[in-house]
Amino acid sequence: MLRKTCTRRLAPIAGNGYNDFGQIAQATPKSFSERVAALQADWDTNPRWANVTRPYTAEQVVKLQGSTEPLPTYSKRQSEKIFNRLSEYTKAAGNGPANSEACVTFGALDPVQIVQMAKYARGIYVSGWQCAATSTTTNETGPDLADYPYNTVPDKVDELVRALQFHDKKQWAANNGADGPVDYSPPIIADADTGHGGLTAVGKLTKLFIQAGAAGGHYEDQSSANKKCGHMGGKVLVPMQVHIDRLCAARLQSDIMGASFMLVARTDAEAGSLIDSDIDPRDHPFIRGIDKDGKEITYGEAVRRVLSDNKDEAALKEWAAKYPTLSNDQSLELGKQLTKGANIVCDKQAARTRDGFFSYQAGVEAAIARSQAFAPYGDIAWMETGTPTVKLAGKWANAMKGRGSFLAYNLSPSFNWDAAGMSDAEISNFCKELANLGIVFQFITLAGFHGSGLIADTVASGLMRQKDMLHYVKTIQRVERENKVELLTHQKWAGASYVDQLQSTIRGIDSSKDIGINSAGSTETQFK
Repeated sequence: MLRKTCTRRLAPIAGNGYNDFGQIAQATPKSFSERVAALQADWDTNPRWANVTRPYTAEQVVKLQGSTEPLPTYSKRQSEKIFNRLSEYTKAAGNGPANSEACVTFGALDPVQIVQMAKYARGIYVSGWQCAATSTTTNETGPDLADYPYNTVPDKVDELVRALQFHDKKQWAANNGADGPVDYSPPIIADADTGHGGLTAVGKLTKLFIQAGAAGGHYEDQSSANKKCGHMGGKVLVPMQVHIDRLCAARLQSDIMGASFMLVARTDAEAGSLIDSDIDPRDHPFIRGIDKDGKEITYGEAVRRVLSDNKDEAALKEWAAKYPTLSNDQSLELGKQLTKGANIVCDKQAARTRDGFFSYQAGVEAAIARSQAFAPYGDIAWMETGTPTVKLAGKWANAMKGRGSFLAYNLSPSFNWDAAGMSDAEISNFCKELANLGIVFQFITLAGFHGSGLIADTVASGLMRQKDMLHYVKTIQRVERENKVELLTHQKWAGASYVDQLQSTIRGIDSSKDIGINSAGSTETQFK
């Protein structure tokens, strides 16, 4: 009896069974040992995995796959596509802004946007913020606190991938089975927030993204229970190891499915000023306490003050070199030694919040430490920033060289670009400057949201308020015609000609001459 577990994507095929991931079973299955050997060989020889660390073995993965070996998915093809693309761009980095390449894109809001973007896109971003504000699976909207159902963004990806695939079919049919001018399979990187829960939730979310056709997803190092948009206040980080475990959970799920899902390891440490635990020694240098004057300060700063007052340059140099890698106990021991037993007050317990969170020294140094720790377990590193500056991005990018991660940057609409201290020429060249630094995946998270709202408000103000039909014609229709935007003939854009071909194929005659969508009476003949 055939087993079908993913009803949205499957149709039964005689003679084959399905595994849990919507993939058809192979006719001649490999033995367990053959599957383990094949997976290990792929990990050992495929450039895709050259910089990836896994805390588990190929044998453990195959044990978790079940008796049906997974076959390649659409997601896997898309992941490999963007991996190869970003690899090329990274090799070109450093040759000057005019010669460096990057995937520059924005967040797609709906099928109209993503289909039109495909003409120009090297990759597409799908934003959780946009989904939270406009389209959740419960139809509730609100700010980006990741409190929407965890299938919201995967469902949006599913919708967008289906739209792209339909327009690919439409183009293929129109060209009589030849490739057309548009690549309707731009790889999609989607917003996985914090994974929406514990490690099993991270795995389930990753599974949904792969089934939906996403090439990758970004996972951020905030607390799931207190998650905020990267440009809100009150962000609470998790210990480094907690986030590494999330990345490993996503990687394991991808491996179980035989996928190649690209993991974006995002850190919010540049502005995140709280952390929910001090269990990881790597976080200790950035956790603050209350000093003798009642101010929040790290232990490292407290020691530096004493050494500076003592004018002990040798001790200052040693402290600067060693402190960033020390745990609490180690730093206390070295601090006591270098300050010759000075009474240093830095009470970390006193700085904790009502909810028990520790005070955290946010900044680029913390973001670098976290990005470097996450790099072996992810594929793309992303530091969320509060303002757009090439200098800040460059400091982080330089620290990430040789770490094996591609680099990403949010060209956020939350930035007031006109107040960022850049000239128009500098703003214009910003993406090229980032590409030259090796930041090869750049995206405006909410451009779809802002663009959709702007055009709706513009048309509404002229047509609805002023009752001026010319406003619509000038704002929309004439611009579409002048710029050869396909939506001018919206029936054709929606696939009318493709459906007419379907009907003609079924009926054995040219349906466009009688019951076809493009038969007599179609108003789109006005646009010929």
